[in-house]
Amino acid sequence: MSYNPTRVTQAITKAQDLQTLSAEETRILNQAFTVIWNRIRTQHNYVMTELEFKVFNYFQSRWEGNPVAKQAVARHWTSRGNVDGHH
Repeated sequence: MSYNPTRVTQAITKAQDLQTLSAEETRILNQAFTVIWNRIRTQHNYVMTELEFKVFNYFQSRWEGNPVAKQAVARHWTSRGNVDGHH
């Protein structure tokens, strides 16, 4: 399973701008989240791309408090050289 990065980018940009998503855009983001979460759970040291991180962060309520998810977020920031999580 995979996702279309262009369509995911369009949907997550709308979501981050607090615009109402269509049912299709919601489906696209949910599918992308599922793919990303599966990668994180099955690939021990998986590092999310910038787009994947945006989607993962958008669905934060689904994984908040999960140690595997927290480690994945930490790896993302470390890979960007932002060890403390700030820009």
